[in-house]
Amino acid sequence: MKELNNNPVLIAIDHGYGFIKTPHFVFPACVKEVPAKPSFAENILQWVGHMYVVGEGHKEFISDKAQDNDYRLLTMAAVALELKRIGRTEASVYLAVGLPLDWAGQQKDSFQNYLRTPWQQNFTFNDEEFSIQIEDVLVYPQGFAAIADKLSSFTGMNMLCDIGNGTLSLMYINNGLPVPGKVFTEQLGVYQCTLKMKESVMKQCHCRLDDAMAEDFIRTGKVEAAPIIRNAMMDGVTSYVNSVMTYIREHDYNPMMMRLHMMGGGACLLKNFGGKDIQADINDHRILLDTDVHATAKGYERLARSSLIGKGVQLL
Repeated sequence: MKELNNNPVLIAIDHGYGFIKTPHFVFPACVKEVPAKPSFAENILQWVGHMYVVGEGHKEFISDKAQDNDYRLLTMAAVALELKRIGRTEASVYLAVGLPLDWAGQQKDSFQNYLRTPWQQNFTFNDEEFSIQIEDVLVYPQGFAAIADKLSSFTGMNMLCDIGNGTLSLMYINNGLPVPGKVFTEQLGVYQCTLKMKESVMKQCHCRLDDAMAEDFIRTGKVEAAPIIRNAMMDGVTSYVNSVMTYIREHDYNPMMMRLHMMGGGACLLKNFGGKDIQADINDHRILLDTDVHATAKGYERLARSSLIGKGVQLL
């Protein structure tokens, strides 16, 4: 890699179990090796003699993201998209990333080392060659990063609930400060909602529900299907939302004593499918919804930029 004279670039990536999000892009967290370039596929990544299709299909949940090579490849795709946006194909790169709240401390070092390897990377994405050098990887708690700059407004007792595709994470925040020992992570992400919908449709209608149709229904509350299919899907969603609220209440959530800040896919679910009690709490601002899918990546970017500038790093 030739010497880079330009200032390094900061790229924030939210490595979700369902989707990869940067401040400007989102695509499914799936990568599949192929023997040759497919005729109609988009987002083709080539690296060390192998070819991959990025963003098609569904990746199974794994608690340790460094377990296989997928998230390294997905990182290259995300970096390529962000660099292309600013007209760069070569850069020194700082990565700002995160892990679920209750796992960040335990998995931080291994995830940093995983994304740092190799330091220099040459790859092709959508027929364009990229050459990058990883300067450092900064890791932050998922979900919390999105609200870190708003903590002064978190007066009284608050519960942060970040529901991604794979996990649900809870954090208590009292007068702007995280409460030690009150952080929880459970495999109760939005994909569990998809599974409940598929189970309900199969049981009631004896047909298989496509993942894409389920995801559209979660996001919009609408579906182009017969009423019997929609009703079965609604039964699955309702069952999942009830499971989420039960889990939250089991961790001492009380809407009369605290505010619930709902992020990620959970915010869309409560907005589209919350019952009368939930809608009343939303209207009374006891439940606050952040439906911006880029919110966590933007939070990583803010925290990392502040940290790096404080250390004298001159970013692009």
